[in-house]
Amino acid sequence: MWDDIGLRLMQALAAVAAERLGPEHPLVGACRKADLAMASSLMDRLDRADADAVLAAAHKQLREDDASVLAQWRPGRPHAH
Repeated sequence: MWDDIGLRLMQALAAVAAERLGPEHPLVGACRKADLAMASSLMDRLDRADADAVLAAAHKQLREDDASVLAQWRPGRPHAH
């Protein structure tokens, strides 16, 4: 599941972080590399308001991307419940 949803989340976080924090911010690079441990550490170091805003915007981007949602549906693939 990480290869699907997790990578899409990291891509969304990278895009939002680049916009809100600047393209050179270390969080952008960590998300582009899908380095979960580094991204998590860098998110923890952000001001709470910035971290909340980045996560909220990334989740919004994922929710509103119909192609991303539909890409997760694959007939015949077992679903986790």
